Amino acid sequence: MKVTSAAANKMIRELNNQIDMLRKVEDQSEKFNCSVGENPEDVRPEYSFYDTQEKLWDLEDQVRKLKHAVNVFNTTTFISKFNMTIDQILIWMPQLSQRIAKLEKMASRIPKIRVSQYGSNIVDYQIINYDLEEVSKELEKHVKLLNDVQNELDIVNNTKEFEV
Repeated sequence: MKVTSAAANKMIRELNNQIDMLRKVEDQSEKFNCSVGENPEDVRPEYSFYDTQEKLWDLEDQVRKLKHAVNVFNTTTFISKFNMTIDQILIWMPQLSQRIAKLEKMASRIPKIRVSQYGSNIVDYQIINYDLEEVSKELEKHVKLLNDVQNELDIVNNTKEFEV
């Protein structure tokens, strides 16, 4: 079966939801309460240990196969615009996000602020040691770059198919 990465990830989410639901039903069905004098067969919930385990095994196997196929796709699909494979880009994106957060913090500082020391008459100032304009330009450049990376990745993940 041929799928895109986006479709495979949706399938994985759906399978994981089915696994979670089956486990919740199993948790409620694997034991039950019965009052004294009540016939246990009249209140026994429907549950088959072997059938449930078989369904879980099958769903988990499907998830493994899909995730493996996505991983292979990510490690072998090259995005020439950034001279990287998808798995490298998936490492790079959080690095860019971290850098953007740092640049946002730097860009939002006031160039010079008064810092008081409790119980002291001495006036101290905290002064930034960089050019705000340079930092703002760098921030803008990195935000644009991250958006470009995300857009390129979205295009590949939604259009390029691979075999599962």
